[in-house]
Amino acid sequence: LYTSPKEFFRFAKALVAAIAPIPLIVKMGALLDPLLLKEIAVRAARAGVRALAGINTVRMQVVNRRGEAALGQG
Repeated sequence: LYTSPKEFFRFAKALVAAIAPIPLIVKMGALLDPLLLKEIAVRAARAGVRALAGINTVRMQVVNRRGEAALGQG
């Protein structure tokens, strides 16, 4: 799914709407084509996805420019 930008956008937009106000983080697989990665990232943002994860864990808090939790409370 994540290698098809059009289908990715359709699915991500539906998930964002279905789980609102919970932020959606999408776990990505390996994309070796940088143009495909850029297209997926742009479509993810347009669909309302809050983050793309290329790894399984984040060992630090992710904050916005104001120092607030960027991905919701938790």
